[in-house]
Amino acid sequence: MNYLSTTGKLSQFTQLIWVMSLAFFSFSMPAQGVWDLKYTLPVNAQNYPRAPDGKEKFSINAAYEVMQAVWQRQTLRFKVLIPPGTSKAQISAQSLAWQCAPDISDGRGNIIVPQSERCPIMSGFDHDPGAFCPNNPTNANPTPCGEGAKVYPKDLHTVTARLLDILYPTKPDSPDVVTQPRYAYFVLYQQPQALDKFAFTSNLGISFGISDVGLYNQWVDSGQPEVFGNTRTLTVTPTPTGGTVNSSKRGINCGNGGAACSEDYTTGELATLTATPKPGFNFDGWRGNGECEKGGTTNPLSITMDAAKNCSATFSAIPVVLTVKVQGEGAVINYFHNDKKRILCGLVFTNCTANYAQGDNVILVAVPNPGFTLERWGDDCEQEPDKTMSYIFVVMDRNKTCSAIISQ
Repeated sequence: MNYLSTTGKLSQFTQLIWVMSLAFFSFSMPAQGVWDLKYTLPVNAQNYPRAPDGKEKFSINAAYEVMQAVWQRQTLRFKVLIPPGTSKAQISAQSLAWQCAPDISDGRGNIIVPQSERCPIMSGFDHDPGAFCPNNPTNANPTPCGEGAKVYPKDLHTVTARLLDILYPTKPDSPDVVTQPRYAYFVLYQQPQALDKFAFTSNLGISFGISDVGLYNQWVDSGQPEVFGNTRTLTVTPTPTGGTVNSSKRGINCGNGGAACSEDYTTGELATLTATPKPGFNFDGWRGNGECEKGGTTNPLSITMDAAKNCSATFSAIPVVLTVKVQGEGAVINYFHNDKKRILCGLVFTNCTANYAQGDNVILVAVPNPGFTLERWGDDCEQEPDKTMSYIFVVMDRNKTCSAIISQ
């Protein structure tokens, strides 16, 4: 047995596997046009206080807590009302878990996938930017997600430290001072090649610079009629997308293909939400504000719509187990793993099992010792295509055992 020759053999597969990964990730893109996480800054006296009389300028600093993590291939949209009198609005936050991954290079130092494609990307817009499309337009396909306003990855930028983005103004023709209430948007996309799910480790900070205090106070004193009415909005998010949430009387059908994730209710009306995990997932409980914050695992959950509310149903995948066996002189490794899913089996290595979510795709690579070759894959992998190749794709739709039969 020659350990150095074994590790050298591993490196021969690196460039091939990264090329294969580009095709692999292309099958797992987010649903077009659907924002996985949607939030709105509440319009109330705390977030939009009246300016003291006699002030020529006024600054407002509001905060909003985003509790849900943004998983790979998920999107987030945050909606902020820009009040009259505003000349500038910004959003800021920090995270200790951006989950940026380094450049992917081949053995010659050529960058195959840059870090900019392995980090969360985001931006602010002082207008509704439209639906999200994960594929950038090209000359050959200028509308990859169809007609209409779209946000593409090229419209967003990478953040690896502190977030500070402009919400208003972001267009050259935006007025110097807002005269009518309008919405601005902050959007974020956690790219598929990032290391893990992304989470903010501070509240989102929203700041408004009010340069026309009289116009702003006039809007506050009027009771914000463009926003406040006799309805309250309920926004629902399944996290991750491991099931659906439905409402009893109105049209919420969110998750697992359903895109109706918000609904207006009459102030004081009772809403009832039911979470249904899809096969292979468990329902873990509710998160959000109001009743959702304290709802626990109560299902269905009743909510009194006395204010705008966000409710998230959390689901977790029921794991399935992959077991690897090696017959002969060599080893088997897996690619695209984290430490909890590492397989390095055979020779002197004993990490031969790993848990996966149902539906995960796994790439196994057989690395025979010098003078030996892979004869075939056996057990459950015998049913997979290309069972005589050195690498094999395994779809984890159930517990599986894969054997690598290595011979001289």
